[in-house]
Amino acid sequence: MIDQAVCSDSASAGVMMLRDIAELFATRPGQPDWIASSELVTDLIMMEDRP
Repeated sequence: MIDQAVCSDSASAGVMMLRDIAELFATRPGQPDWIASSELVTDLIMMEDRP
């Protein structure tokens, strides 16, 4: 049986990450159509207030 709290936390973290990625796209100079996954990972890791 799947714990509902775990699912909710995972979904919340996933939504948070998608919002952070959208913000990265929006704030990049020239608003690119794509960002290399290695750059996304680096930028996401640098966000200190995120899980």
